[in-house]
Amino acid sequence: MGSAILMLELFLCLTVYAASEEFEFSSAKSSSHRRVIDVKGGPESLVWVVQLSDLHFSVHHPDRALDFKNFVGPALSMINPSLVLITGDLTDGKSKDLLTMKQNEEEWVEYQNMMADVIKRSRLDRSIFFDLRGNHDNFGVPVLGGSFDFFSKYSINGQLGRTGNVNSVTLQTGERKHLFVGVDSTMSVGLRGPTNLFGHPTDQLLAELDMELSQWDSQSEKPLSKISFGHFPLSFSATSYSGKSLKDIFLNHSISAYICGHLHTRFGKNLKRHHQLSRHFLSLQRFFQLNVHQLSFHGTANCSIEAPSG
Repeated sequence: MGSAILMLELFLCLTVYAASEEFEFSSAKSSSHRRVIDVKGGPESLVWVVQLSDLHFSVHHPDRALDFKNFVGPALSMINPSLVLITGDLTDGKSKDLLTMKQNEEEWVEYQNMMADVIKRSRLDRSIFFDLRGNHDNFGVPVLGGSFDFFSKYSINGQLGRTGNVNSVTLQTGERKHLFVGVDSTMSVGLRGPTNLFGHPTDQLLAELDMELSQWDSQSEKPLSKISFGHFPLSFSATSYSGKSLKDIFLNHSISAYICGHLHTRFGKNLKRHHQLSRHFLSLQRFFQLNVHQLSFHGTANCSIEAPSG
């Protein structure tokens, strides 16, 4: 994929996996952006979810979109997931000499066209795709909803009316619910790099995230897994004005995983971190993570073994 990073990931964490034979949509819950997908087929409590991240479509690197088109559509058709998460940096927004950073509408049109082709070739419903902003998607955007906010115009979330910075969807099998909550912590004013390298969750955003993660706490009769997804890793996320963080919310809800992008292989090839609330937290041996940068698929070692705790 050239210098762009494309991650097609299968997440295996407790009972969280990924893909369904069929899906149906129930009526909306208390929020217009809360959806429930009834996963049919089997085995029970097993679902397939695919993550794509850091596509960096660029007018200066047309090979990225071409590789994406040739690979992702057929792969999704084979996997047949119940959910596809696209976690930011959909476009590159940089000049050829890398000195100028701003939104390029041509790149966004390309993203829209490539996603339309992928959805058509995969034969998946567009509504199971959830995309969100990365820092590159916000270069030089003075105000959300303005003329330079191309994400709202060309993204899948924008076209489907998912206008908030927090959106959720629940995959439901006969035995279990899997709640996925997406969070966009890009700055409201899109500064250019490197000043927007970090996510900046506000107190309001964290309150909305907490509410979305709580939606089944008093209602669900089935076991519940909670997973969140965003662009910035926790190590690249600032605290809010009151000193709260994404990590505080996630640990409070004991989420199974936070799925993100942002860091490319230049930061390392074993990019994950295990966070624990106390010494009584579940053993790392209960988890298995697939290292997507691993060149060989013959090994079966748990890539979390050498991960630091924090």
